[in-house]
Amino acid sequence: MPVKIEKLPGDEVRVSTPGGVKAKHTTFQKAMAQKRLLNAVEHGWTPGRRHSTVGRAPMFPRVAKPMKPMIPPMKPPKGMPKGMM
Repeated sequence: MPVKIEKLPGDEVRVSTPGGVKAKHTTFQKAMAQKRLLNAVEHGWTPGRRHSTVGRAPMFPRVAKPMKPMIPPMKPPKGMPKGMM
């Protein structure tokens, strides 16, 4: 995505892309920073993450669910009261 920086009257510039205007009436230094940011986002950078996790194993791998016991629970004998077993 090409980022275009246009000079406005005075010391102001506009940052625009084919998708629309991204910044109006900003300084040249801020416009260059915006251009670098838009280029980074286009190439896969996501804000808020220190390191990219694409293609790497997670820090804490998922633990498999514990297996259900193979022995079925015992049923009390017919004559025994419920609370005894």
